[in-house]
Parts: sequence; structure tokens; C-alpha cells
Amino acid sequence: MTSPDPLIVIVGPTGVGKSRASISLAKRLGRCEIISADSMQVYRDFDIGSAKVTISEMDSIPHHLISIVDVDYSEFDVVEFVKRAQQAIRDIHARGNRVIVDRGGLSSFVESSDESLSGRVSIHNQLGFDGSLELSSSANSTADNMEHDISNNIALDVNADSNDASNCNCHADHVAVNAGNKPLVDENPESLYARLSIVAPELAERLHVHDHRRVRRALQLFDRGHVSVPGNAGLQYPAILIWLDAQRDVIDTRIDIRVKEMVSQGILAQNRAIFRRLKPSPRQFEIGVAQAIGFKEFRRLYHDDNSSDEDACAKLLDEALSCLRAATCRYAHGQSRAIAKWFTSIPELPLFRIDTSDSASWESRVMEPIIAICARSLDGEKVESEEFSSLSSNLPPICSNRHQKPWRKFTCTICADRVVNGPNEWDAHLASRSHRRCMAKVKKAKYRRENDPPE
Repeated sequence: MTSPDPLIVIVGPTGVGKSRASISLAKRLGRCEIISADSMQVYRDFDIGSAKVTISEMDSIPHHLISIVDVDYSEFDVVEFVKRAQQAIRDIHARGNRVIVDRGGLSSFVESSDESLSGRVSIHNQLGFDGSLELSSSANSTADNMEHDISNNIALDVNADSNDASNCNCHADHVAVNAGNKPLVDENPESLYARLSIVAPELAERLHVHDHRRVRRALQLFDRGHVSVPGNAGLQYPAILIWLDAQRDVIDTRIDIRVKEMVSQGILAQNRAIFRRLKPSPRQFEIGVAQAIGFKEFRRLYHDDNSSDEDACAKLLDEALSCLRAATCRYAHGQSRAIAKWFTSIPELPLFRIDTSDSASWESRVMEPIIAICARSLDGEKVESEEFSSLSSNLPPICSNRHQKPWRKFTCTICADRVVNGPNEWDAHLASRSHRRCMAKVKKAKYRRENDPPE
């Protein structure tokens, strides 16, 4: 039996034309099916806010993992997502077809679905550090959190037997993470973080105590399987990686246009219907689609005390649209940084980065190179990225992060064992006035001990 073709993974931030490129590529290559790796597109009836491709835009190309669960279904999480994605890949390959992955960030899908051979799922993606595969929590990761260096360090074995303590590299009390079944959303951040510190101290060391959402998510994941700390696994499944990018001002302009189109397409009515479905269960607003960019910005519009005041509604709508634009732009910029970081962390990967800023030259500057790279790679040819390096010459250069300080907590013994989160805060703390005062006090006390005559 011949081996299936490698996955073709189209990655890039919001607004660079990934869906357009994926569909066009599928039509040109033939025998292709597309898997969407957008965590919010799994929800039915959240079409406009998640920018799903329409039936006509699909152009008869089969799409997977789109509109597969209801918006009020709270049990769908990243483990189920990965299992469904792996099954979709197997089914597509069984039909003799190729898989194209339309991916906003990068490593969560590649390091989850592509690691089907080892059955391991990267937990940093389940916590949302790349911003888009976190299904039962917010899809809006901040740029700072995307920069946390947790990539490829912590994994959850989705095939592990949760009762097999011999496979667990963490605390032996794994099964007691959520003893009593108290809803995690009801606990304060400090309590949740204390529990995580007991059962998974290495993971807790990489999370901020007030990052309530990811701490809660880590506990949920820990309660489902075993957390371990492998080395950098890289890619364990053959893949052709195409990175679509664009100049920042172009992306921002496209996002502004998209937001206006969402309004004309009826996002207000669609979100209002979702709000009514979620309203009977307040806890639903803590998870899933309610935390997505494209929905949460509009929530204040639908409260009863605002519905009858036209002036208030108009003001809230303007605020919601402004927040939506800003959040989407931040999200796209964070995606770009996360993708660049991922590629530079695995230097042996060929880097095919293509600038889509000029829509007028889409065919010659985008599609023709993509088709050439994929067709030649599928024929077994080793394609050198230098051949296509001119396609990204107008984009900002990628800076390697190999020597970047990893994200972790620091304890300042000079300042009464104060805990500082991350290298940036640590550098700021060392330069702060309060630290310098404490240093002066320590030096003064040491001088007195060494020079004052004994009594």
C-alpha cells in the first residue's frame, strides 16, 4: 500500500486569503479535500462572526470540521476536535484524496493532527497560546500570551488510560484534580492556581496566577489525561507548509472591510439568536462561542435594559464594531508573531512565505508559486525555499528567537521573595526603583555587619 500524500498546510494570519488560496489550490491539484482548523467554525449558526466560507465559495470542494456542533454544546473540547480531525484525515486518505489544511495559527493543528502517529497532543495549543484552537475557552488570546515560550514542551496523551499512574510524569494525585466536581468556573484564580501547582507544577510555573482561563483549562485537560514533558517533537507527519502573509497595514485594511461586510451580512441578528440560546445558562458565556471574537463584543447590545433605547443601542453598536476591529487586528498580529516564532524554532523546515498584499497580482504572485511548490513536492522533488524567497522580499524580516529567554517565573530574594512573571517583567523589576531601594538596604545591612564593632 502506498503512503498517503503529505498534508498541505496553508497558514497565515486573518486577512491574507487562506480560504481563497486553499479552494483554488484544491481545484487546480484535484483529488483534494479541505479541513478547517479554525476553532470557532465548528459551531453551527456562527457563520458570519467566524467568517466561514459559504457553500458557493466552497466551489464543490469538500470541507470538514465546519458546523459540526451546536453553539450551546458545552462538551466539545480540543481533544474531541483533534480526534475528529485525525479521523477526517484518515477518511480522506482512504478515499485516495489529498488533505489541505486551512489554518490561522500553525502549531496547534500541525502538532496535534500531524502527531496522530504518536497519539500526542500539544497542550500549549489546547490552552490557546497560538490563539485559535482553544475550543472551550476564548479564541482571543492576547499577543503577550502568544509569546509565552510553552511551545513543544508540554503534552497531553489523548490515548492514555487516565487510571494508569505509571504513565504519569506529574503528581500522583492526578485523579483528584477536580474532586467533588465543583465547577471550575466558580473558583477564584488563586485557588485554581494552587491546585494546578500541586498536580502539574511544571505547567503552573509557565502560567500566570491570574490567567484564570488557561489555568482552568489546564486543570480540565489534566483531569482528562496525563500531562508529560517531552522534548521538541517537531513535525511527525509529512507536511508541505505554505505561509501566506501580508503587510500589516494591508491586513488592517482588509479586516476593516470584513467588519463592514459582516454588518451587511447580518451579524447582529445572527449573534442575537445565539445570545438567546445561551441566555438560559449563564455558564455558557464562560466557554465556547460566547468567548469568540465576533460575538463577545456584541453582548451588551442584547441585554434587555439596552434593547428599547435607540441612542444607547447606536452607541453600543459603534463601540462593538470598534472593539471587533481592534481585537481582530491584535489577533492577526499575534498570529503572525506566533507563526514566525514557530518556523524559527524548527530551522530545518523549508520556509515558503508568500506576500499576498497585492491583490491585483494574486494569480502570478500567490497561486502560481503555491501550485508549483505543492506539485513539485508531491512529485517527490526537494524544493528549496531560496528559490521562492523573493515572494516575501517586501515583508518585514523574520527574527530568530533561538536566543530569546524562555517564559518562566522569577523569584527576587532581595525583595522579600517577590514572584515576577516572565523575563520582560523580570528585567523591568531589576531596573525598578523599589528593587534598587531593597538592594541598597541589603548592601547597607551587609556593610554594617562587616564593619560595625561587636558589642
